Amino acid sequence: MGCESIIKVFFHMTNTIKLYHWQTSSYPRHKATCDLLAIVLPLIDTFVETYMGRYQRPMFESGFKMTIQELKDNDDSAPSLIKDYIFYLKNDLPKYLEDNDTDLLNIRDELVSNLNKTLYLFTLQ
Repeated sequence: MGCESIIKVFFHMTNTIKLYHWQTSSYPRHKATCDLLAIVLPLIDTFVETYMGRYQRPMFESGFKMTIQELKDNDDSAPSLIKDYIFYLKNDLPKYLEDNDTDLLNIRDELVSNLNKTLYLFTLQ
């Protein structure tokens, strides 16, 4: 069930960021999320395809549902959620990997790096 869980988090991440990208009234955050998605979508695609090559294809026999919350500009909800994604990538995702999955860990590190960069870009005016 590893690939399915990972894909759900990646769907949640990208859809939440995209919704925030459309909703924010901050141009720096609008631009930062646009740049983030341009980088992470290919990384996620590579990660999932590599994972499937090493392990198995996902099986969503009954589909799945997710809830996307609208993030606000006037609080820390967007940076907080990005920090939650970083936590997942660093602490939970490795539970689905083996120590020798260095290819997948390298892609994970690129995702974390770009999320951290976005946190910095969110501080700019």
